Amino acid sequence: MAASTTNKSNSIRFSSGNMFLIKDGNNWVGLGHIISGKLTLKTDKNSITLADGETISKRGKRECSLQITLAQTDEIVQDKIFDLIGKSLPIYYYNGLEDGKHQEYYFPSGEIIESFDIDMKGDAHQSIALDITISPATSGNATIPANGLPDEAYANDTNPITGSNPYYVVVDTTAT
Repeated sequence: MAASTTNKSNSIRFSSGNMFLIKDGNNWVGLGHIISGKLTLKTDKNSITLADGETISKRGKRECSLQITLAQTDEIVQDKIFDLIGKSLPIYYYNGLEDGKHQEYYFPSGEIIESFDIDMKGDAHQSIALDITISPATSGNATIPANGLPDEAYANDTNPITGSNPYYVVVDTTAT
């Protein structure tokens, strides 16, 4: 019997979307154009050495983070960033269109960590790199609540959508 495969070369991504939104209260807020985004999910390995010299490794702590580089550094964007610091808020990231599908990420709870640099050299494009910690769902896997996505989203979220991990939900929606 042939092995099941999901190899699809036309699904390989070389570009992303340009939409990053944070839900503050009842409103989804954008922070301008984005240059890049990076999602990191990292698990530490805990190792112990037994009396006979053998080593056993076990899965350790997990951490999820999102780094977003903003193309704009104006006063409005910076003021909004400082307004959002310290709040655990839902986040939406549009990852672009590939193979006829829109890819979207929903993070139920993320918090901006106040650590960014603005390179002010004369020949440098000034940008803000945000570091955002993503918290796991309190129980089970991450879920997009019914009608929980921004109006700009492509996914139909009239019913809850549950992901396969506790940190985020990824949805691929066929373009119409």
